[in-house]
Amino acid sequence: MTGIALELAVSGELVDAAEKQYHFLPEDRDLLAQVGRDVEGAARQGARFWIRMDAGRGQAAAALTLGAGVDALQEEYGRKDRLLECYMAEVLADELMRSACGRMNEWIWEHAGLRVARYRFFGEDPALLPEDMPAELARLGAEGIRCNRGFCLIPKKSLAMRLELSADPRAACASVCSGCSRKDCPNRREGNFP
Repeated sequence: MTGIALELAVSGELVDAAEKQYHFLPEDRDLLAQVGRDVEGAARQGARFWIRMDAGRGQAAAALTLGAGVDALQEEYGRKDRLLECYMAEVLADELMRSACGRMNEWIWEHAGLRVARYRFFGEDPALLPEDMPAELARLGAEGIRCNRGFCLIPKKSLAMRLELSADPRAACASVCSGCSRKDCPNRREGNFP
């Protein structure tokens, strides 16, 4: 199964938000914007997702990646001892991952008329064991994503998950929980959020 390509952009608004959220210095703004262009370019060919829906049961299996180009970019920065740029690439890639999850949610809505009500991740959800990830990736046909012996996904900016789907618009996830500010979310658990 061929993945669904994602067109992702590191906009000026995203750079501004990252500058504030991660406390970059104002004099680093131009460098942050340049790293954003580099990250966007690195993700251009590899950013995609795979999904297998069981709409009747309100579930889906999915995988998502920014692709190997982002890993290569960070490795290049590291080889050149450009640690600030390496960190900037990390945080901007994390923001692109949130955006990619949002785009996947939109695709599900457009193609199935359902909303993602909850993300369930391997290793975080007791019912989803990390050792089951390779088989799930194979079932999805997620070319280019693999697990190492420690069940870490490669490329690093990748996710494998199960999704709970709902027709109820109030149940819709904004994106992955770490980027969500919804206080009325039914998935919100004590101790997981400030």
